[in-house]
This record gives sequence, structure tokens and C-alpha cells, in this order.
Amino acid sequence: MSPGTGEDDLGVPGLTEPERIGAGGFAVVYRAFQPAFRRPVAVKVLTVDIDERARRRFERECQALGALSEHPGIVTVHDAGFTSGGRPYLVMSHLPGGSLADRLDRSGALPWPEVLRLAQPLAQALAAAHAAGITHCDLKPANVLTRADGSPQLADFGIARIAGEEITATASVTASFPYAAPEVVGGQTPDAASDVYSFGATLHELMAGRPPFAMHPGEALPSLVRRILEEPAPDLHAHGVPADLAALVQRCLAKDPGRRPRSPGELADTLAALAADPPPTGEGAAPPERGPSGAAVTGDRPVTAETAVRQGGYQPAAVSAAAYAPTHRVPWTGMHAWPGPDLRLPVAAVLDPDLDVAVLGWHGDWAHVRCSNGWEAWVDGRLLVPLGW
Repeated sequence: MSPGTGEDDLGVPGLTEPERIGAGGFAVVYRAFQPAFRRPVAVKVLTVDIDERARRRFERECQALGALSEHPGIVTVHDAGFTSGGRPYLVMSHLPGGSLADRLDRSGALPWPEVLRLAQPLAQALAAAHAAGITHCDLKPANVLTRADGSPQLADFGIARIAGEEITATASVTASFPYAAPEVVGGQTPDAASDVYSFGATLHELMAGRPPFAMHPGEALPSLVRRILEEPAPDLHAHGVPADLAALVQRCLAKDPGRRPRSPGELADTLAALAADPPPTGEGAAPPERGPSGAAVTGDRPVTAETAVRQGGYQPAAVSAAAYAPTHRVPWTGMHAWPGPDLRLPVAAVLDPDLDVAVLGWHGDWAHVRCSNGWEAWVDGRLLVPLGW
């Protein structure tokens, strides 16, 4: 389709010069020109067949979206309707800065201070949508656009559920699996809690360069589904992300919806608190690799359990060394365990979520733990949950 061929190319009145600029599993996006206002706009046209019930749902979604059109963190919707061919369409502001997915493709993971800056208005935008009764259903970097000043705006609110059940048979759901909550992968309807999970998956990809559960080359979809349903999300500490921010992302990615932050509003408040008192790492700087002790990992000799005791600084806990007496439990996200208090050692295992452990001693923030089967290892003690909490 060439520019300048007229409005009939889209079947949308008042638009000319359509140019296809993107496509997904169930929609095509065009850049068009709106002569009445002398401005470029983006037009999303759904390509799935919808029935009368879905048409009514689309109309209700458009009415709700109108309440969000003035929010600074949400892409403005100028118009909506049905093309001459009966396809639903949305006319939105055109943001030439592209999406955060485009930026990831160009330059890889973003520095965590920048992600923290972007995350606050995104959480506020999501909170405004939930307050208006709108669930996003497809939150991911590709649906976060950037204005000329670099500020983010959420796009495609509610668009993923306009076609209802029909859309679940398309490739679009497969493409969004890396950001879908376990309960959605299991067949439940997306809701506020699943949006919080997708928010966490989006932040994870922005800081790690890939979503928490990306499909491996040659991997079959059932294998990906199993990992989403069963495996804990990867730890962001290896990417230099501060413990508090990494822990917040882990909470968002909890398998149990009840263990996630209760709302995007709570997320926004937590992010604001983190931004008000950030760690000293400068924006854009590559943070050093750090272990739970908080000290940078240096030197060429890993610290084993034996050398930790010999060098001093090991504080035994007040528990019996002979009998198993659980004192803490592993968080719902699971956690990595090492044979000694040093990140340079190979990971020994991944402890199961909610597993009870006995803390035998501490070396800085490293915790020396014993499991019920007698196996001992070292973990980041800051992530352990005291029994009774």
C-alpha cells in the first residue's frame, strides 16, 4: 500500500496517506495523516473476525478508554469505530520514538536507574486504568511507547480482550506468553493481578534484556508453559539490580496472585520510595557484581564455607546443630543456593518456593541454611522469610 492512495485504503473516514508500520498477531498498525488537524496519527486495525457480542464489547472498551485519554502516561485515543469492511479500529497519537521493545532491539538492556524512572509513571498509568475498570491484558515492552522527551506511555489498553474467546486461538497469545501470568497461561481470564505480573515481566526484560521466561531456541510451547507454571523467575542480582528493586520485581512475578503487590497504586508508591532513596550507583554506570554481603566481588579466590569461618565474620545462629529446627522459609519465588558465601562459586541448587530451612549462621548478609534432609548451603539471607510472618 503506497502513501497518498486515499482514505479508502483503510476504510476510515478523514485519514489519508496510510503507511503500514507494524503488525501483531491480531492487528496491523498504520501511520496516516489527518488533514483536518494537519497531524500524523497511528491507526490500529484489528484483523480478527468478531461477532456482535464482541462488537458491543469493543464499543464499551472505547467508552472506558475515553476516560483515560487525558492521562499523561497513556497514549491518547482520538477516535474509534469500525472500518468500511467491519474491522474495529483505534486512531491514536503517533509517537515516532517507537516502543521500549524497539529500544531493547537496538541497544539491549537499560540501566536500572532509568528503568526505575520509567516504571513510576507506567505504574501510575496502570493504576488509573484499573480505577476506570480497564484491564490491560497485554502489557509488555512493545506496548510501551515513548514521547519525544523520553517519557513512557502505555498503549493498547483492553485491545487484547476485544475479540474475546476468538483471540485465544491466534498466534498473538503465543507471542505474549513470556509476559503472561501463570493463571492466564492456565486458562483464567486476565485481571488486575495478572496485569501486575506482566508489569513485573516487563521490568525484568528492561533490566535483563529478556523476559523472565523467554522461549529457548527450538523449545516447544508446552515446555515454556511448564516453566512459567513451575519455575521461579530468574534473580536480577546478576544484572547489578539493587536488592530492593529486584525483590519488588520478584513479588510481581509470584506464582500465587495473592502474593503479588495488591495494586498498581501500591507498586507506584513502592517505586517512588525506592527512587527517593536509591543506592549510590550512578545512572548509566555499570554496577559492580555484588553478593549478599554488599561487598563487591573481587580477587580470584572464591570464599568457601570453610574459609568464611576461618577468616572470621561468621556468626552462628542460636539453633541446635544436631537437630533440624526450621527458623525461616524460602520466598514464594524460590531462590538460588551456593556452596559458600561467594557469587563466583557455581550455583548448587534452586530451593523450592515456601521450603522451610534452619539458619545455622550468618556471614554478612549471606545465610548458612540447613534443609530438612540435612543438606546445607548458603543463600541471600535478606530474601528469607522468618517463620510466623
